[in-house]
Amino acid sequence: MKTALGIFIGRFQPFHNGHLETVKAILNQCEKLLIIIEEANSERTFRSPFTYAERKEMILRSLDMAIEVPYVRIMPLEIPDYPEQAINRIAEMVDRHRDAYDEPNIYGNSDLVEILSETFARHSKSPITGVSAEHIRGWLFEHPCNVINDVLINPPDVETELTAMLPPYSRTLVERLIHTADYYGLCAEYQAAKAAEETPQIIEEQSVPSYVADNIPVVTT
Repeated sequence: MKTALGIFIGRFQPFHNGHLETVKAILNQCEKLLIIIEEANSERTFRSPFTYAERKEMILRSLDMAIEVPYVRIMPLEIPDYPEQAINRIAEMVDRHRDAYDEPNIYGNSDLVEILSETFARHSKSPITGVSAEHIRGWLFEHPCNVINDVLINPPDVETELTAMLPPYSRTLVERLIHTADYYGLCAEYQAAKAAEETPQIIEEQSVPSYVADNIPVVTT
């Protein structure tokens, strides 16, 4: 017997084949699906390269839907001022879509899912395997020349790393991003952030005065 409502929460930056397979699995388990897109009002950065409208369109087109249908709803969740605000907003969305006596299933790998699982009876970890949005963003921004070769030079029917990770319409929006003036700025932003993470922190050793060292107690564990 299917659950009345499934809730899938994520950033979908971008919406990839793992997300698509998860949506299909949820629809096999639930009568209706509410997809909540986190950080809907985020500015375009290397971590959030796609707008809410672009992500919503990726999802609808990947499901072969020109518009939302009664059993699938997509809703935005803005960046909250404090964590409880996001929880309250999601609770309001769920109350509008749930059946009164049936607890929904919640899916996703978001931190919010763990918190919400304390409120709702059933929680299922998202069965996303083999594909990572973070990996896709790294591929997209770390080596622009490779991306341009894969996306713009290879014929559409040639299997590339990108085609293995993304549904066709998500690939279309990646191609659109590559043609914008923002793309190389996002690449530079990503590479600078990665270089900062990889730069070792050098801490100068400070000598301890002998009168302090002589009075430091020996602690055994």
